[in-house]
Amino acid sequence: MPAEDHKTSYSPGDLYDLLSSSPETRFHAGYLFLRYLLRARPTAALKLAAASQSSDDQEALAAITWDVAVACLALSVKFHRDVLFPLDVIYVDEFMDLAPHEMDFYDLETAQRDVLEAVTYRVGSATPGAFMEELWNALPTLRRLVRFDGGWDAVQEEAWVILNDALQQPEVLRYPPSLVTGGAVIEGILEVLKRRYKTTGVDGRGKPVGKRDARSLRKVAVNCSRGVRLDIQDVLQIENVSLI
Repeated sequence: MPAEDHKTSYSPGDLYDLLSSSPETRFHAGYLFLRYLLRARPTAALKLAAASQSSDDQEALAAITWDVAVACLALSVKFHRDVLFPLDVIYVDEFMDLAPHEMDFYDLETAQRDVLEAVTYRVGSATPGAFMEELWNALPTLRRLVRFDGGWDAVQEEAWVILNDALQQPEVLRYPPSLVTGGAVIEGILEVLKRRYKTTGVDGRGKPVGKRDARSLRKVAVNCSRGVRLDIQDVLQIENVSLI
């Protein structure tokens, strides 16, 4: 926390700005929420509320769900955001304002404790961003493939879109984050290469691609990125990958 004499630059919207610029924070919050739903054991009262047709029971269940969702977001922000000077804290009001119902500080603290207990206090030290950085540093083939201006940034952006979309499928928890990240990076590479080849008119080997459709350009990207894909599979120990 900043010292009392520190002049904060806080203004409403700090949380919005953070979430707009940090896909990893968004992903981690969603991933924690899924882990909680998988591990938490609903009480008899919650089971009755879920099965009830009463509007009061449904509202109560929705409020509890929102409390947990906001708690997961708060934990993710704490995990990823440095609040030491000169950065400012994000005040608790910004988190509580996200819920459509009236939420107080006690509700948020209780929900955070429930989440931590459900995941046995293992918030997760290895996140997709760390795996992406490791792949970039470890693989010269990857650096050569997307060495054009903005190439790696575009790959990461595509990968984050894929990762956050994957949170809509609970099956994502069946696979370790490293494998999910590897698959997202591979797909991100293909999408970026497709756009690159369409814009420049040549593939990564300097061969003209002509006027090809999206499916044909993807095949070219698959061929040009084969070495990188094999390296990613080797590093992350992915045995079989089918690309369509």
